Amino acid sequence: MPINYQVRKIKVTDLLLDAQNPRFVSLTEKDQCAIISYLLEYEDVIDLARSISSYGGLMPGEFPIVYIENGNNYVVEGNRRVCSCKMLLDPSLAPAEYRASIPTITKLTRDAVKKIRVHIVSSREEAQIVLGTRHIQGVKRWPSISKFMFFAKHLEAGKSISEIELLTGVSKGVITRSLKKHYFLQHILSLDCWTDLEKQNRVNYASLHQIGVDRILRIFSTDGSKELKLSYDAQYKPVSELPDFGKIVEHIVRRVLNILPGKSPITTRTSFSRIRDDVKDWLPTTTTRGPRPSGQTEFYLENLTYNIPPTTDDDRALIAMCEEIKKASRGGAYRQYPLATSYLTRAVIEQSCKRYLKINDNAAHGRLCPQNRDSSLTKILQHFCNNPVLFSDNNYHRLFIGLFPNGKGIKDIMDLNMHHPGLSLPTGPLLESWVSAGLKRLLEYLLK
Repeated sequence: MPINYQVRKIKVTDLLLDAQNPRFVSLTEKDQCAIISYLLEYEDVIDLARSISSYGGLMPGEFPIVYIENGNNYVVEGNRRVCSCKMLLDPSLAPAEYRASIPTITKLTRDAVKKIRVHIVSSREEAQIVLGTRHIQGVKRWPSISKFMFFAKHLEAGKSISEIELLTGVSKGVITRSLKKHYFLQHILSLDCWTDLEKQNRVNYASLHQIGVDRILRIFSTDGSKELKLSYDAQYKPVSELPDFGKIVEHIVRRVLNILPGKSPITTRTSFSRIRDDVKDWLPTTTTRGPRPSGQTEFYLENLTYNIPPTTDDDRALIAMCEEIKKASRGGAYRQYPLATSYLTRAVIEQSCKRYLKINDNAAHGRLCPQNRDSSLTKILQHFCNNPVLFSDNNYHRLFIGLFPNGKGIKDIMDLNMHHPGLSLPTGPLLESWVSAGLKRLLEYLLK
């Protein structure tokens, strides 16, 4: 279908980079400065600027496509070229770290790029034909997420799959698979389990783009889809019969992002069967409504058992801590208050170790836990790691080293939560991972 357009010369300074371009889907901020920074970092704009400088202007036929809306000239095609021209005319528009790489241009080149020819189209929709041809299968391909967004915008605008196929030349099968991936990514981002800090730094389009879509979604499209009872509705959005489907998705995404301590990150080669044990409590064989059957994993430390005679004030304080953390665990309350639960968990660990040390190695207790002075939890944990004779069962010594290698491990994570929460806020799944790694078993050993 031919496109109606006009050829016009417009000042580069009067052209706006298009925030709605699918190339910029991963951006959280979409002002002109953010778009310029993105193009410089990810889209080889410096090399293009050098090419334009060497040639003395834009190559013949390289006309950006512009759509005029409310008096503004939006570049719907040719954002890289326009950005390069802007940088050549005014390097100060670029972040400081890029300015030295922008070539100095001659007066002839400056005159050539100051005002450039563009094609003016009557609507954004007309430009989509060119966008689809050039960037889905053609000259400068978009990242996968940008392609997904392109297809979804057309679907949501009322186009059928057949019409999108005619527009782009992409087969119906590729389009439908892309739409499913797009809406699955949206499902991931919409889960209410992510903290504001995680949304800002890890769980957003920019991060998912950097990690790679296949790494995130492959496990849901192979052997995992059947066990997760995963299907897609008429609008290509994911649907599952499992009531805890969101928890499983959350766990897998955290594994992909490598933010579950003690768990190796998921790659494109990881099969669902390799992580099944981690999510088995949320699968149909163990997921039921009403009271949980005996043997099913409890909420965090709700069933923590201990044997502490309330002899001293320290003993009574430790009993109070154990009871509070059990209450904070019941019904999954720790998911609502993960920070408080992390702090309390650290306190229980410290006081349990001190009490155990006082009973089993009083000399070390006197040295590491001086009265009326703060103890070093790291040194206490290191003492346990370096002295297997403290444990009647060597399995618990190995468990201790696994949780607190050289006095660190999950202790460092708890310290980060306490002293620098802006860098690492705890979450429900993070707390659950500590129990999965054996924290409850170790505490019960120390408390008996």
